Amino acid sequence: MLLDNYFIKVGGVSVCVPQLFEWDGASIPRYGWQITYTPFNPILALPSLVHDWFFYNHQVDLKTANDIFYLLLLDNGVPKWKAKIMYKAVEIGGPSRWDNGPEEKAYLKKLYALAKFNPSFNLYHFPMDQLE
Repeated sequence: MLLDNYFIKVGGVSVCVPQLFEWDGASIPRYGWQITYTPFNPILALPSLVHDWFFYNHQVDLKTANDIFYLLLLDNGVPKWKAKIMYKAVEIGGPSRWDNGPEEKAYLKKLYALAKFNPSFNLYHFPMDQLE
């Protein structure tokens, strides 16, 4: 769980991940850990946080979300060859998880209720059409 808002500008996009947002680290299958990293390796915290928030709020399209993920991996010190593998993995696996299902929409409603009075609320880019 994120304990405070996280602001970053990357790839020309300003992102504000809301305080109390919960994410599950990087979605790396166990067989990929030997090649890249385990899901909670600190080098992946920021890239996975921002990428997961994009999957909830759709502030940018999927390709841009993946491109930003790649840039953040490189900025965090992930070797280029590993970053390329991880980019390819989200490019292949991401489309099937891009649309928010009932569970994700329920979580967004819960987070919205907690965040709506935060002074930074307008920076979060909640997908209002999914909160109805």
